Order: sequence, then C-alpha cells, then structure tokens
Amino acid sequence: MLLRALSPEARTTPNLPNPALYQYPVTTNELMRTYQKRWEEAESQGLEMLKRFAEEAELVSVSAEFSQNIGRAERVICTIAKDWQADLIVIRQPIHSKLDELFVGSVSNYVLHHAPCSILTVVV
Repeated sequence: MLLRALSPEARTTPNLPNPALYQYPVTTNELMRTYQKRWEEAESQGLEMLKRFAEEAELVSVSAEFSQNIGRAERVICTIAKDWQADLIVIRQPIHSKLDELFVGSVSNYVLHHAPCSILTVVV
C-alpha cells in the first residue's frame, strides 16, 4: 500500500487564507477560489505521484495499491495500517534538528509509538 496523507497543516499543501486580513468579501471569495484550485492541484499531483510509484512497483512484479487521504499524516498512517492489516510500515524520516522536532513534532516518532505493526524508518 502506497499512502500519501494530505494535511492542511503540512508544508507541502496550500495555506488556508485568513479572511480576517481582508476587508472585502469579493477579495475573500477570490482567495478561497484560488486556495481551492491550489488544493485540487496538490491532490492531483499526489495521485499522479502515487500512480507512478505503483506502476514502477508493477514493473518489478510487486503489486501495489495506493491511497491518498486527508488528515494528519501520523494518524492517517496508523489508521490505514490498522485497517489494511499491514505487517510493516516503511516511513521516511527527514533530517530535522531536535529543536524542530520539539516544536513541530515528528510524524515518524508518532507512528513509531502508535503503529499496529513493525516500522522501518528510512532517513533522507
């Protein structure tokens, strides 16, 4: 199972505009339309990436499913792993400073402590 979580809090997804910063409803509506378009593009790009990875897996005789879900990545990963009855989760651990992890938290750290199966962490 190839999994991608789309989270409004993630750095890789568009930021929700803050309507309090703008005085006119027309501007706010336009901002929301732009945000929706950017969100749909992020969804589309994610699905294309997952599809490409699944096709690459199939080329080496590995059958692969893929899923893109909306929510906090760490919770999505653990929930899907439980529902799918995964034996192993392979997760990417980006290089962060300990200070970053203190303030931002770590998806892989959460998964390590809450996953229903074994974890293989790959540091990138």
